[in-house]
Amino acid sequence: MIRLALGLVLLCSAGSTLAEECRSLFDGETLDGWQRLGNAEYEARDAAIIGRAVSAPGNSFLRTDEEFSDFTLKLKFRFDANMQNSGVQFRSNTYDEPTDVAIQSGSGEIQNRTMEKGRVNGYQSEIDPSARGWTAEIYEEAARGWLQTFSKTPKQKLISPDTWYKLKIRAIGDHIQTWLDGEQISDLHDGERASGFIALQVHGIKNESQVGAEIAFKDIRICVAD
Repeated sequence: MIRLALGLVLLCSAGSTLAEECRSLFDGETLDGWQRLGNAEYEARDAAIIGRAVSAPGNSFLRTDEEFSDFTLKLKFRFDANMQNSGVQFRSNTYDEPTDVAIQSGSGEIQNRTMEKGRVNGYQSEIDPSARGWTAEIYEEAARGWLQTFSKTPKQKLISPDTWYKLKIRAIGDHIQTWLDGEQISDLHDGERASGFIALQVHGIKNESQVGAEIAFKDIRICVAD
């Protein structure tokens, strides 16, 4: 009886593995399967996707043609010293019409704004080079803002320019988790968004000295439950 039960466990485990499809989202040479939203420049170079800041307002995104629901996403990122905060969007969309939103800042303050038609919105795993160190915390771009505040003591992870970091994002149902270099950062339940595209952000710049600043992404791999 024990042997039979063990065999069933192994069979189910093997079946679960086979049911999960893992593949690369970037071929290392082209931007096939991606599309730009915004003014920043993107290119494939040195087996990475490079985003470059330009002298134009607003955030920019390179989004996947495909949309995803439940998945585990792994990638590496590196940024220049002049790059503003960035991030990796997931379960994201664009607004079909102008939309009023209430955005929560990190201190918990609420700002009401109207987002224009076509604006990218959705979950974002933050890339934060500032002294605040909120990398891999969850922000809802162009929507509710930070899904945690200073009062909820998010983990502080300081990151340095010109260094590759590993980011993992897992979204299964309403359960969202992130890891930075193997350390779990975010773990929350939020059922507002079920599916959407993945996108790589280049943040709008604050001054002309930041024109040309780059952020790089590579080894972008997703595992999707069948």
